[in-house]
Amino acid sequence: MLLFFVRYLRPADAPTFSAVLQTARLFCAELGNGFMQTFVRESEQRQSYLLGLHLQSRGGMVAQRLAEVASALVGRSVGEADVSARSADLLAQWGRIQANVLATIDGFYAVAFAVVVMLCVLTLLREPQGG
Repeated sequence: MLLFFVRYLRPADAPTFSAVLQTARLFCAELGNGFMQTFVRESEQRQSYLLGLHLQSRGGMVAQRLAEVASALVGRSVGEADVSARSADLLAQWGRIQANVLATIDGFYAVAFAVVVMLCVLTLLREPQGG
């Protein structure tokens, strides 16, 4: 888009265009950064909630995984309560890690969507009349 606008720039408009370009460059970088941070944070919260629902149900694979982790921690823990608490903490930590990974993937999807939209906008640009 920059090449398109510079190609049809009149010399009298160069200082104004330069100022607008620098302002837009800085502002859009901050706007994009703020959007992505907010988007990924909210996506991580949503993914964490959805994963938490599955972990709290303790069905099937969750119960099996808790039993495997608990059996691995028996020799390193004091009592059944400690084993149960440590295995639940490890499972919760793994859930947070997975929520973070899923949120990052959602962020990449958002960037891909923005790229596709901008490519569509670029296809709509036409030469100005009389240029």
